[in-house]
Amino acid sequence: MVFKIQFLLVYLLLLAGFSNSWAQDDKNFSQKQPCFLIYASVSGFTWEEYEQGDKLLQESGPLYGLGLQLSKPLSRDFRAHTKVELFGGQVDYDGQTWGGDPVQTKVTYFGYKFEGNLGLPFWLTPRVTVEPFLGVGIRQWLRDIDSTARAIGYSKYWANFYGLLGGYIRYKSSSTVTFFGEGTLKIVIYNYQKIDILGQDITLEPSQRVSFYAEAGLRYQKWQIAAFYEGLRFGPSPLKYTALGYVYQPKSEGDLWGFYLGIVF
Repeated sequence: MVFKIQFLLVYLLLLAGFSNSWAQDDKNFSQKQPCFLIYASVSGFTWEEYEQGDKLLQESGPLYGLGLQLSKPLSRDFRAHTKVELFGGQVDYDGQTWGGDPVQTKVTYFGYKFEGNLGLPFWLTPRVTVEPFLGVGIRQWLRDIDSTARAIGYSKYWANFYGLLGGYIRYKSSSTVTFFGEGTLKIVIYNYQKIDILGQDITLEPSQRVSFYAEAGLRYQKWQIAAFYEGLRFGPSPLKYTALGYVYQPKSEGDLWGFYLGIVF
């Protein structure tokens, strides 16, 4: 139920017309029509967990995404931005059981991300703009670990709520080509995790850490391509006593390096 309510709230934000794309890159951008970017992405993903500096596990493999970015100028001074993305894939798991026995298996990921921000663009030159922004985001995903002959698999549902502090830069080199970049700090507001194992639902709250997102690319006519990096950083959760004993989420770090290709409407 919480998942559905959160999905509905952010979907309403999307309908309000926020965007993480771009309208025209000069001072005479249209204030009547939003700009849509539909894109597909692929990234190399790694996930690692640590206890007292020792690595407990590592996951690695490709994740695939499909997203929509919308852009709407609110006035001559402000732009509103939103990004909606679905992602998923299967990666390799190299870790251990709770008892410390080594395990190699597969992990399936599926999730979504919603982000919205409000930017204030400045024109440094007739061709160059910078746009600092503030915003919020939600990232939720399922991490499903397959069973093996030696270990029972289980699922982890994650929810990550965060603030955004960053900026865009754009350089319009010609009437058909624009280069752009983005750098963003993701400041965690709240983390939530639910573990489904052996009929038990265990809820944990990993602690907050700051993450980073960066992107650089170009737009040529209606086509847009960019390379990106996204970090996921989580501190350990408090210990929690359950029917299975004491449980906690270790310090966890994820990294995505990838690119996307999209078309602008």
